Amino acid sequence: MKKYLFLLIILFPLICFGFSNLMINNSTTPTFYVNETLSISGVFEADTSADIKFYTDVDRNNILDNTDKLAHFVKIFDGSPFDADEVQNNIYMGLLTPIPVCGKGFFVAIDNGGADTIPFTSLQLNTTTNVSGQVIVPDSTPGIITMIRYGYQSEVGIASDTDSSGYYSINIPDSLVGQYIYIGIMDLANVAPGYVCPYDSILITTGSNVHNIAMIGTDGAVLQGNITDNFGTPILDTFSLSLYGSFYIGTTQYPMNLICGIGSNGSYSMDIMKGSAWSYWTFLYNTVSECLYPLCTERKDTNLIISGPVTNMNVVVYKTDSDINGHVYIDGIGTDAFMVKCDAITNENVGEMYTLTYSDGHYSLPISTASDSYGVYIEVPTGYTCDPSYIEAAYGDTGINFYINPLGIKEIKHLNKAKYDIIYKNGKLFINTDNESSVNINLIGVDGRTVYSKNNILLKNGSNSLTINIRSGLYFVEIKNSESRFVKKIIKL
Repeated sequence: MKKYLFLLIILFPLICFGFSNLMINNSTTPTFYVNETLSISGVFEADTSADIKFYTDVDRNNILDNTDKLAHFVKIFDGSPFDADEVQNNIYMGLLTPIPVCGKGFFVAIDNGGADTIPFTSLQLNTTTNVSGQVIVPDSTPGIITMIRYGYQSEVGIASDTDSSGYYSINIPDSLVGQYIYIGIMDLANVAPGYVCPYDSILITTGSNVHNIAMIGTDGAVLQGNITDNFGTPILDTFSLSLYGSFYIGTTQYPMNLICGIGSNGSYSMDIMKGSAWSYWTFLYNTVSECLYPLCTERKDTNLIISGPVTNMNVVVYKTDSDINGHVYIDGIGTDAFMVKCDAITNENVGEMYTLTYSDGHYSLPISTASDSYGVYIEVPTGYTCDPSYIEAAYGDTGINFYINPLGIKEIKHLNKAKYDIIYKNGKLFINTDNESSVNINLIGVDGRTVYSKNNILLKNGSNSLTINIRSGLYFVEIKNSESRFVKKIIKL
C-alpha cells in the first residue's frame, strides 16, 4: 500500500473556514526521518472527508509556490476505521503513508471549505552508507526524484529530489553493504517531460557510492486517452501516470525503464518510446488507485505493445458502488484494526481491495459491482488458525465472518472475556478492567515489530498503569492469557 505520485496543480487556501488545526506528529512544523510512520490530526470544517496532499519544495525556498510539485495525496474520512475514534465528530486522528523522499516540503489538508498548510522536513537516515550522483539529461533540472529500492521484491524505497544542478544524495541502511540495490529516476512530477527514466542495479560498498544516471529522450511516440470510471464518468483529479517496460534502439535493448506523464480533467497525453520497431510497456495503476482509495478499487495493470506513432488507451478505474460485510473474531472476540482483503474473481481487471475492522470487529469492504464475485481473505496470525481463511462472496453479501482461534483449539466456548478500556497518555498506558487476572501485554507497531513486551502482569480490578515510552504512531495493544486474547489500537500523537 505504498505508492507515490506527483502533480502539477498547486492549490492555494482561498477560504478561511476549511480543514483546520492540521498537525503531523502533533506538530505544525514536523521534522521526521524518511519512511517514518506519521500520525495526522485535524478538524473538518465543511465536510466529512478531506484530501491530504504532500508537496516537495522543488526550489528549496521554504515557500509553497508554483514551482513546487504535488508528490502524493490520500483521502481521509471522518468516522472511518482509519479514524482513531471511529466517530463522525469533525475530528480526525490517524496515520499517513510514510514519506519516502528526503528534504523539505508541505502538507496541505483540503475539504470543501478550504485548506490548511504546514511545512515539514524529512531527514536522511542517520547512516554512513550513501549513494550520490548527477542526473545527466537534462543536467540542470531540479525536482527529479531519484529512487533507491531494496528488500523483498524491492518493496522498500528511499528517494531524494535533484538540486538545481541535477545532483542527488541519499543515505541508505548500512546493512545494504555488499548487496545489489535498484536505482533509477522517477520523474513523477513531470518536470522533464519527453524523457525516459532508466533503472539500474549497483553493488553497494562501504561509505560513498557514486552513480550518475543519464535520461533518454523519447522518439515522438504518443500514448493518449480518457480517464474515467467504469460508468464513463470523467475522473477530474490530476494524477501522475507511469509505465514500466523496455525498448530496442537498433539491436540494443534498453530494459527496466520508467516513463511518466500527467493526466488531468478526464484525459491524458504523454510522450512514450516506440524504439526501432516496437516496445513493451506495462501501464501502472497503483498511483492512481491509492489516491482514489476507497472510492475506486486497486485495479490490475495493463500490458501494452507500442508499434506506431500514436496509441490510444483509455484509463478506466472501477468505482466502489457496493460492499461486502462481516466480522473478524479472535478467541470469540471482535478484533479491532484487522486487515480484510479481497480479489475480484469474475472480472480480474477490477483488481484488489482492502479495509480494516472497527473496534467491535465488524468490517465493510468497498467493492465494485463490475465483478459479480470476490475472494475475501485474511492473513492469519502466527500461532492461530482460521478455517476457512478464504471465502468467495458476491457484492452486497453480509455475514462473511472469520473465526480465528489458537492452534489446537477447534472451538472456544464460555471464555472468561474480560473487558478492557485502554488509553495512552503522557508516557503511560492506562488499562481499566472488570476482571483481575495475570496477563501478557505486547505493544506492536504497524510494521509488525514488537516495541514492548512483558509477561505475567497482574491486572487488578479497576485502573492499572504501565510506563511505556513510544514514538508517535499507531500501535496495537495485545493483552492475552491462556483463556483469551484482546487487541486494541491506540495512537500516540
